[in-house]
Amino acid sequence: MLSNKTIVVTGGTSGIGYDSVKLFLENGANVVVIGRSEKKLQQLVADFPQFAKQIQTVLMDMENTEELLTIGDKLGERNLTIDGIFANAGIYESPELLDVAPADFDKLFNVNIKAPFFLIQKLLPLMNPHGSIVMTSSAAQALGQPGNPLYLATKAGIRSLARSIGGEKIVLDKGVRVNTLSPGVTRTSMTSNVETGEVDEGLKDIITNKIPLGRIGETNEIAQGALFLLSDNSSYITGTDLVMDDGLSQI
Repeated sequence: MLSNKTIVVTGGTSGIGYDSVKLFLENGANVVVIGRSEKKLQQLVADFPQFAKQIQTVLMDMENTEELLTIGDKLGERNLTIDGIFANAGIYESPELLDVAPADFDKLFNVNIKAPFFLIQKLLPLMNPHGSIVMTSSAAQALGQPGNPLYLATKAGIRSLARSIGGEKIVLDKGVRVNTLSPGVTRTSMTSNVETGEVDEGLKDIITNKIPLGRIGETNEIAQGALFLLSDNSSYITGTDLVMDDGLSQI
């Protein structure tokens, strides 16, 4: 599905991003993973020795805007052109409403909104015609989530940003599609114990009583959605939101 296509991925060393990188490689893509941990990037490459020729890494902190602004030059120096961007990196944690400080606000918005915006801005000139951009939002972005207002504000912003960027003339002239992927409750380090896989106590009621089929999503399932949106199988889809939440926000 992605044979000979070059896909740039952020947040690719864990969770949904990790399984997406694996799936992209298995489907023939050349994958460029941007991450801020040299150790995790090296481990990612070591995990897929059979795809050694298909994977490259870039050490970069997405929160550092000055550093991020160089990403186009860095990939250009490697003579890379791009067929897809999976802007998946994001952070979740923020204090309760009355405890939020300006630094907390800036951190969430810098990583979840500012970083994907400038990533796309700097990589768009390197994109081949008829490419695809996918941004990770959240199935709850239209619902609200008391106790964590900043996170879902950024995810709602991502949804709006994708629709707006998708309508830009430079994007349309290239035939580049821009969509969002919105996972629901998914088994990642944000929702489950890494060692046991046990879901956080606060989510158990949601899973049992609010998710129609009564189970948590798996990262490899969400990765299938990213694969679809980045492949030519979704060639007639732009400006849309692929919700993968087992009906939590829909039923």
